[in-house]
Amino acid sequence: MTQEYNTAVKKFKDLSEYNSKYLSFLNSLDSIKKYGFSGDFSNTEQQIRTQIDMNINLMQQKKQIIDKYEKKLDHFQFVYWLLQIDKLG
Repeated sequence: MTQEYNTAVKKFKDLSEYNSKYLSFLNSLDSIKKYGFSGDFSNTEQQIRTQIDMNINLMQQKKQIIDKYEKKLDHFQFVYWLLQIDKLG
């Protein structure tokens, strides 16, 4: 595989992990409010949601790169398989 593919896979994984943490932050803020602590968390919540949305967009871009290379790999494997069958026949 190429450097572009490897980088896309790593970035996709990193962004996914960040989103998991950000969702945890949102859950924590909900719990804080649920247990009666006062404060205006709307700005913080909006910042977290914005970051999640940005990460999702970046993940979609990385997924397109990953899919492009994996499609090429699938095609290569299929052609290789056909060549092996041809050698046997």
